[in-house]
Amino acid sequence: MKKTLILILCLFLCTVSFARKRVKVACVGNSITYGIGVSDPDKESYPARLQQMLGEGYTVERFGKPGATLLNKGHRPFMQQKEFKDALAFAGDVVVIHLGVNDTDPRDWPNYRDFFIADYRALIDSFRVANPECRILIARLTPIADRHPRFESGTRDWHDEIQLAIETIAKYAQVQLIDFHAPLYPYPFMLPDAVHPDKEGAAVLAKTVYEGITGDFGGLQMPEIYTDNMVLQHGRLLTIQGKADAGEKVTVSIDRQQLQAVTGADGKWAVDVRPLKAGGPYTLTVSTEKRKQVYENVLAGEVWLCSGQSNMEWGIKVRKEYADDIAASEDPLLRLFFVPKNTSLQPLTDIEVPQGTSNPERAARWVLCTPEMLAKINGQGFSATAYYFARDMRAANGRPLGVIQSAWGGTRAEAWTSLSGLKQEPALAHYVAAYEKNVKDNPEILATYPQKQKEFDEAVREWDKTVGKEWNQAQKEWAIAVQAAQADGKPAPPKPQPRVPRPPNPRKPNGGNNGPSNLFNAMISPLIPLSIKGVIWYQGEFNSGGSGKEYATLFSRMITDWREKWGIGDFPFVYVQLPNFEPVDPEPSVEGNGWRWVREGQLKALNLPNTAMAVTIDVGDPFDLHPVDKYDVGHRLALAARKLAYGEKIVGMGPLYKKMSVKGNKIILEFTNQGKKLVMGTSPYIPAGKPPHPKPTKLTGFGIAGADRKFVWADAVIEGNKVIVSSSEVAVPLAVRYGFSNSPLCNLYNEKGLPASPFRTDSWDK
Repeated sequence: MKKTLILILCLFLCTVSFARKRVKVACVGNSITYGIGVSDPDKESYPARLQQMLGEGYTVERFGKPGATLLNKGHRPFMQQKEFKDALAFAGDVVVIHLGVNDTDPRDWPNYRDFFIADYRALIDSFRVANPECRILIARLTPIADRHPRFESGTRDWHDEIQLAIETIAKYAQVQLIDFHAPLYPYPFMLPDAVHPDKEGAAVLAKTVYEGITGDFGGLQMPEIYTDNMVLQHGRLLTIQGKADAGEKVTVSIDRQQLQAVTGADGKWAVDVRPLKAGGPYTLTVSTEKRKQVYENVLAGEVWLCSGQSNMEWGIKVRKEYADDIAASEDPLLRLFFVPKNTSLQPLTDIEVPQGTSNPERAARWVLCTPEMLAKINGQGFSATAYYFARDMRAANGRPLGVIQSAWGGTRAEAWTSLSGLKQEPALAHYVAAYEKNVKDNPEILATYPQKQKEFDEAVREWDKTVGKEWNQAQKEWAIAVQAAQADGKPAPPKPQPRVPRPPNPRKPNGGNNGPSNLFNAMISPLIPLSIKGVIWYQGEFNSGGSGKEYATLFSRMITDWREKWGIGDFPFVYVQLPNFEPVDPEPSVEGNGWRWVREGQLKALNLPNTAMAVTIDVGDPFDLHPVDKYDVGHRLALAARKLAYGEKIVGMGPLYKKMSVKGNKIILEFTNQGKKLVMGTSPYIPAGKPPHPKPTKLTGFGIAGADRKFVWADAVIEGNKVIVSSSEVAVPLAVRYGFSNSPLCNLYNEKGLPASPFRTDSWDK
């Protein structure tokens, strides 16, 4: 009996011991795995951090050899090192491999790249022999910062080639791929020597491995763009996506469709919903065994993203002129979504609502368009331009409509373009360099910004009391003087300048709202899970000046970048060409502040497929960067969208220059989008209390030049659908420019009241 009890006890103890058997995790790699870069590798290396995160059920060992290469013909092959033999003897249940960084050495990759995949397969197979049941994770390489001495000499390109090879290996060797690159890339300050992560960087790597091993991603999570009252794009295959724990089954239900997906090892899942019929309301349900998300009052209709800078952000509550339109805005089939302002050095997967966001209860949430909500969003109301666009679109087709406002005043196009997008255009390399500098400087900026901002605020308050007050009064007097001078046919007096410049803003964390890619990362990237019909865009003022000529390249790259990121084809992209601003130019082809080059860049973007432009050269304000007439802007955007996106048989844009011919001392111009005829016209906007615009008696805005390239005012007349341009001062004309200056006075329209775009027939530098 005693022997029996002892035997039972032994079996029990063995069972308990087996139940408590620790999972062995072997971390294999080079100096990064070893822990070079941290003060105490035994406690601060990523394997040590991983042990802390996994807890008592795991035994984590690190087998890192500084300088080790994956290549067996490299300068220090890992498979020839003691650490490799020790890792095999350990026979891990889980093996995490991070090798390849040292293979970027010119001694290695250029000579032996063809062996990399085979050598990596051999390494993987060796661990499978040691433990046939082992689970293997291989990592994309950690970044090499641009400060590295070999970065420009080939290492950067070789690093990218190795990344592609690792992704190929993961696919064909059927091992799990984890990403050591993306989490660290925006933070080169976590790589003090340009290669090795510090303790914070090691913690990032540990978290990545922890998620990869455990599949613990925090359970079911949906992007913030999914809320009650949302609008889904109708008539198109929809991808509904989110996150959950690895291996979790996710069920998505809508409109009698029930779809299932199993969450991948990266915590992501997605299902494709068959096209929904416009209308609703629908209920969208997303659930796992543990959680359920239910979204009510969902509509299927059109979804348009409205983005840009201040003239897109300009709230409808700001001016009293919009009050009647606010009062009449009730429309339950029009839904509004406001993206709060935010910046980020890395692409965000979801919208973040920063502290201090105006009306945080209204941010990042779909709401029905009511007078109250239209006026409350963001404290200044929803975008006036976006609302007038939406109102016209709703009247045109009657379908439910969702408009998303993602805009920030005073911002540049490079801030709205992804880093990968900027990298694809060599002419924009200086923006990539600026991004990398912002990343490098960010730790110091974060540490000093609160104090510098406090000092700035105090300096500005003092400046406003003295210099600013004087300057504001001087500008008011100048505006009156300009109007009087123009009424008398005299040149406008020079614009006054402050006697002391306004204190400069301190550099903001995360590159500020004009750091390259920062707004794309924070305010566009999180929206990509949502399918859209198209985009309306109003921006360009802050890309004038010295970078005005570059706008043609930058803007086209931005449009293409957005389309690439969404992956739903060349969706309609409709944008506003900059209006007139500042006093009327006394001469043709005045440089001014570079707005003419931005307008030309916007005109050139029409060469991209599925684009359209709303010309607003007639609705600007000479003394206000934010012209009050947002109705005509929204209306023209809607006309262009109706023509472009829905194929309506309407005139969607104003006349566009097509070609020219020379006949004697005259240049004959031909146009597209002229409708039935070309006409002389005036701005449709009449300020309250002002008389109607006088009916024009002659065409204005045309300049003509000969071989001397000096433009003079031209006589221009409409003959049929052509414009004939000439001047007694130019006997042999070579080129015509129309409205090609900072603030032109133009009056060429089509019969639908849409103005012609400024243009030039030449390609001269000035």
